[in-house]
Amino acid sequence: MKEKRLIDALRNLDKMASFLELPKNVRETAAYIYRKTEKKGLLKGRSIEGISASIIYASCKICNVPRSLYEISQLYKIGETEIGRYYKILNRSIQFKLCPPSPHKFIGRFCDELNLDNKVLFTTSKILKYAELNGLTVGRNPVSFAAAAIYLASIFCGKCKTQKEVANVAGITDLGLRNIYKKLINC
Repeated sequence: MKEKRLIDALRNLDKMASFLELPKNVRETAAYIYRKTEKKGLLKGRSIEGISASIIYASCKICNVPRSLYEISQLYKIGETEIGRYYKILNRSIQFKLCPPSPHKFIGRFCDELNLDNKVLFTTSKILKYAELNGLTVGRNPVSFAAAAIYLASIFCGKCKTQKEVANVAGITDLGLRNIYKKLINC
């Protein structure tokens, strides 16, 4: 019974990882975390989908493969809050050793999805470096900063995208993008 549940869970994790086009090391990390979670008894009384989503999220963070909570919540059809709650439970008992992700990790993928060229990508990178040097990114959502920098760079480069377009690709709200954009402009 226990082995069948493990096999099913690992298949589910692998299936979700392939939907997100995650590399093999992320899948292996997810399997390792799942086994560790099961050994510590963290699965009892908890949603398997919620735990699986948080394991995928943690594996991405550990392996430095940027995926936002929004992307994972869309895939699993679970709220970001629930995934975040399970992630905190896992982190408390397993204690992941993580560095916060850099906004730079997201800009390539977002620019591709928005069909923006390398000029915009390069300008976005410069904007983010400037923001980091001035301490604007500390303690803030890296996805929001990446999106706001892309929006600003697209304006500078004459490849204007709307706030809504950029926010949708990043999985954030227009308001969130606008708030960070104002901070970047005022810096």
